[in-house]
Amino acid sequence: MRLGLFITLLLSVFISNALAQGVDISTENQNSELTIEAKDASATQDVLPPNSENNSLQFPQYVEISVFTPRFMKSLLACKADVESDGERQIEVIGTEKDICHLKYANFDLNIPMDILGNIHSFDDVETLLKNKDFATYNYRADYIYDGLMYALNACSEKKDYDGETEELVDSYVTVNRGLSAEFINGNCKIYIYNQQNIEGVITDYGVTCTLPYKAVDSLKGYFKDIVEKYGEKRSFGSHGRIMVKREQQNSETHDADVALMYYLQQNGYCQRNNP
Repeated sequence: MRLGLFITLLLSVFISNALAQGVDISTENQNSELTIEAKDASATQDVLPPNSENNSLQFPQYVEISVFTPRFMKSLLACKADVESDGERQIEVIGTEKDICHLKYANFDLNIPMDILGNIHSFDDVETLLKNKDFATYNYRADYIYDGLMYALNACSEKKDYDGETEELVDSYVTVNRGLSAEFINGNCKIYIYNQQNIEGVITDYGVTCTLPYKAVDSLKGYFKDIVEKYGEKRSFGSHGRIMVKREQQNSETHDADVALMYYLQQNGYCQRNNP
């Protein structure tokens, strides 16, 4: 009896200590399952951060691209007359000629080979083509600045250079720089009439250069001498001996003289386009 009671007490102590220390006293298979569950729980704690705000999945954001409607794409691929607009921009299909499709966009004419039309899906694609001079032509009437031509010729008659007016015209797609200057070099008067078009770095020169021998310039001076004396640059001495300069004037009379002189230079073959 004493031995049996001792064994019973010993087993009771062993079980109590095991429960207190969290030791599994189940079978070997149960121990294996508990071990696997513990590893899975540990892995979950490593992956998910403790902050609940970070537990939501973050997906990449995609930018929506506005493409032409299926109706217009069908017309475009067939180069059939049609118009598409997004409220701010508009493109028009004019028609086809010799396997070339004629489109109009903003102030541009686009002549696109039929086999390239399938690459155009949106206004962004069209605007990329604007920089390609093989496809796009800007409807730009090359207006020149003639004002100051009389003063330029007068400067050359005195064997001097001349810097006239310049200006920059800008719209959404194009920058145009215009101006007039003259240079007396090697016995000739060179008059530069600038007209340069810049479409996002693609430059087209519409400028004109007029070259006159000194003898021709001198023979013209009699036609504008009186107007130059009336409206040309004036220099005088002010107080304390300072030189006062009054710039030449531009008005309707000088403008008419400039236009007449330009017509004369063109008719006599003195002027040539920089890019014929």
